[in-house]
Amino acid sequence: MARKIVLALAPTGGWGTDHGNPVEPERIRDDVLACAGMGVSWVHLHSRDVQGKLSADPAAYIKTCALIRAESDIIIEASTGGLSDMSAADRARTLEAKEAEFASFNMGSLNFGDQVYHNSVPDIRYWLSAIKAAGIQPNLEIFDTGNLATAQALIAEGLLASPLSYNFIFNAKWGMPYQPSLVSVLRGMIDPRDRWGGVFFGYPDFSMHVETILLGATFTRVGFEDSRFVAGKEMKNNAGIVKEFKRAMDAMGVELATPEEARAIMGLVPGC
Repeated sequence: MARKIVLALAPTGGWGTDHGNPVEPERIRDDVLACAGMGVSWVHLHSRDVQGKLSADPAAYIKTCALIRAESDIIIEASTGGLSDMSAADRARTLEAKEAEFASFNMGSLNFGDQVYHNSVPDIRYWLSAIKAAGIQPNLEIFDTGNLATAQALIAEGLLASPLSYNFIFNAKWGMPYQPSLVSVLRGMIDPRDRWGGVFFGYPDFSMHVETILLGATFTRVGFEDSRFVAGKEMKNNAGIVKEFKRAMDAMGVELATPEEARAIMGLVPGC
């Protein structure tokens, strides 16, 4: 039997409206539905305005979630992150979408390009409380090994418990660079019951995705938020990326999980 991998899609980049970047709710829906038809089972969504900028007004985001759910059972992940000057409360407004089953949960601050990505421990505690209140499962975003120390402290306090989901974030500028040996270190710092996967900003091809899958990743992610290029070729839309990724998985004998299968793999409760 072929191994199943959960494929997530981050459909919208942070550069605005050019290069085919989908920012309007209907455009995002269309991109997501096309990708779901090729095996994407999970979509990662930010609250953005129609210019593609992160926004404290979740109206467009909530509309996007509703449009997607009307035509697909794909898992919807609410992002509580993104470089911005929004307050912790504003960043948590994505949790208002009733369709959200998952929430990205950043576990620490870092220099990100020329900016500081603020994720203070008090804010982390606030987001965890808000995620729990919404009845949503957190997906712990790990930008460095120290972020796992924060997670371990929350586990020790009884605020989190395994099995958990960890998203190891590689190649953010000034964040941790991708190395298979570093993946092994990170894996060694979490409970064997936990699920983990990787995000690779600016990936030139799918070699990092493939390596982490071979190392035991449960899930992985592609999409315009991470890179719009495949093997040096600019993709016109997210569907082009997913098509090439599926081709790589077919060559490996790896199948893409359906949303129903992905919920079981990720420990999500159907219909929540």
